[in-house]
Amino acid sequence: KWVPEGKPKGIIQYAHGLCGYIETATETAEWFCSRGFIFVANDALGHGPWAAETGDLGYFSDSDGWTHVVNDFAFLFDTTRKEYPNLPYFVFGNSMGSFIVRTFLIRRPENISGAILTGTSMNPPEVIEGGKKVAYENLERKGGLRGRTGKLMAFCFGHYNDRFQPAETDSDWINRDHKQIEAGLKDPLTQFFFTIGLFLDMTSGQEYNMRPENLEKMNKNTPILLLSGADDAAGEFGKGPKLAKEAFENAGMRDLTLKLYDGARHDILKELNKKEVHAFILNWIEEKIKKRT
Repeated sequence: KWVPEGKPKGIIQYAHGLCGYIETATETAEWFCSRGFIFVANDALGHGPWAAETGDLGYFSDSDGWTHVVNDFAFLFDTTRKEYPNLPYFVFGNSMGSFIVRTFLIRRPENISGAILTGTSMNPPEVIEGGKKVAYENLERKGGLRGRTGKLMAFCFGHYNDRFQPAETDSDWINRDHKQIEAGLKDPLTQFFFTIGLFLDMTSGQEYNMRPENLEKMNKNTPILLLSGADDAAGEFGKGPKLAKEAFENAGMRDLTLKLYDGARHDILKELNKKEVHAFILNWIEEKIKKRT
C-alpha cells in the first residue's frame, strides 16, 4: 500500500500481469501516490517472492485457481474499502490483471468510481481451444497441472515478435523501452514458464469473461477505461480491445472509453510514452470523481 501525504483523493487497487508481481508496478504506484491517491496491490497466487520460495512460481492452485485469484483481489477490495469507506474507489488491471478485474466486475457489481483496463483483449475461441489442446496433450507427460512445457509457451507467445524483426530479444513485443526489457530479463521473479494449471485457469477466466450472460451482471453505471498499444501483439494490434469494448456495449455498459496508442506495444505502463499514459488515466479518474461530486 502506498499512502500519500495529506488528505487522499481516492483509492486505486491494482492487479498485475502474468509474470509480474507487486514491485513491478512500483513506478506506476509511486506516480499516482505522488498525485494524491492511495495505491494498493497484492501478489496474485503463484507470483512474487513467496511463490518463488515455496516452489509455486507460475502456479495458482490445485483446483479453482481463477476463483481463488479473483477472491484474493476481492478480499483486498473489501479490506481497503472498509478502512476508507468514503473515498472514490477505482480498480485497475494490467494484462492478466485486466482479466482478473473483469471477472471481479461480473461477480461483484459494486458501486465504484471506475475501472481501468490496460493491455486487455478478447481472444478468439479458436485460439483458446488451440491452447487448451496443447495443454491437455502435455498434461500427463509433463507431470500434471504443475507441469511446464515450452510448447505451451511457444503457442502463447511464439509469434508475438513476428512484426518486430529484427528483434534484440524474445521480449521486444512487450514494449519499445529496452532498458525496461533488460531489467525484466534480469529479474528471476518475472522469468519463468507458467504451469499448465495456470494456463488452464486463465483460459477458464477468459471464457467466463466473454459469456454475454456474465457480462450482463456488471453494474451498468461503472465507467470503464480501456487503454492499449496499437502495436500490442497480445491484443491483435488493437482488435482485441475493440472487441472487448463492443462486448461491454452489448452488455449495456453506459460509460466506455477506448484509447489506442500508435506505436506502443503490450505493456503501456512501461512504454516510451508511459508519462502520457499515466497522465491520461489520471485525467480520466479526476473527471469521474468530479462527475460524482
